[in-house]
Amino acid sequence: RGAIRETGAATTLSVQRADASAVAAPQGDEAAALTAAANSLASLRDEQSALGGGCPSAVLPGTVDLRGGILRFEMATPLACIPGSAAQAPNELLRHTAVRAAWSGGGVLLLFAGARQTEWLGGAGEALTAAADSFAPL
Repeated sequence: RGAIRETGAATTLSVQRADASAVAAPQGDEAAALTAAANSLASLRDEQSALGGGCPSAVLPGTVDLRGGILRFEMATPLACIPGSAAQAPNELLRHTAVRAAWSGGGVLLLFAGARQTEWLGGAGEALTAAADSFAPL
């Protein structure tokens, strides 16, 4: 927490539990199954957003991984609706988020650690990723 505060960035750390029926666990550890689960989780987060469904998040290529039963990925979310994909929005209008997800007991425990893309690239990303990597559901 101290390392995140030291960046001076406007960051967000949140943990939530969702019903497993909202997002199915990946079936196997194949890249396609993991990416499908990551896309479903990004969509779930978009549905909960005050921005509405007009600005869909994009799972960042090359970030989807499964380690120790925890799905890990990063996503970019436009902070304002711009025609086109999230990848085309300027950095100051993107939120970069590290996500961790663990399924158990009929639910999925989720951690979201994010900041504006400019702040992510300015050092907050390293601190937020370290915080996300400490995610260890009981």
